[in-house]
Amino acid sequence: MSLEVLFKQFVTEKRCVTNASHNTKLFYEQSFRAFNLQDPLTKSQLSDRVTTLRQKGMSPACCNAYIRGINSFLTWLK
Repeated sequence: MSLEVLFKQFVTEKRCVTNASHNTKLFYEQSFRAFNLQDPLTKSQLSDRVTTLRQKGMSPACCNAYIRGINSFLTWLK
């Protein structure tokens, strides 16, 4: 199954089962887009993406927020 399909399942579960707000759903989606994850998912892919975001001028605080958002998805995958 692709990461996009799994991510959609994750967001649906967060909205329906854990009652996440609409804004939380948007935050997860924004984090997923920022990381632009590809199959197969690797640790180096995640590190490279953080480096790219920082090199494009994203602040450390913003990067950390996106990391927290994508970490929720990755924890759900596990």
